[in-house]
Amino acid sequence: MIEGPTGHAERAGYSRRASSGGGLTGTRRAVTALREGIRAGRYVPGQRLVEADLAAEIGVGRNSLREAFSRLASEGLVLIEPHRGASIRRRTRAEVAQLYDLSEDLEGRPLAARQSTSRGPATSSRCRRPSIGCERAVTDGAANQRLTTS
Repeated sequence: MIEGPTGHAERAGYSRRASSGGGLTGTRRAVTALREGIRAGRYVPGQRLVEADLAAEIGVGRNSLREAFSRLASEGLVLIEPHRGASIRRRTRAEVAQLYDLSEDLEGRPLAARQSTSRGPATSSRCRRPSIGCERAVTDGAANQRLTTS
């Protein structure tokens, strides 16, 4: 035991770990580091996450790392398999396609209008001016019929 800045006796390793993360808990540091690593491509889909290596690299304990794996698994970023450990989750082609559709929707390109214009000349000719043409195509039912019958 050593005496820390508060004057209380602390374990030597504890005071170093607590001060190195800028006020974040070990679990939060691990979640942040793993999430950023996934986004940056440092950890790729299917890659096994070795606890001992990551704990040393991130500077957290294995319990904090396991908790981080659980949190990231609940978000769908990490897959935890019994007797195999954690790995970066692979996405199916359908999931990737859905993510692209969703991101396009969020960027302001209406999914229904885009799909209706790709389904035939009758609807796409009405949608040359999207703000007016697509409203007409939707209100007269042409776009809806094409979406439901295909």
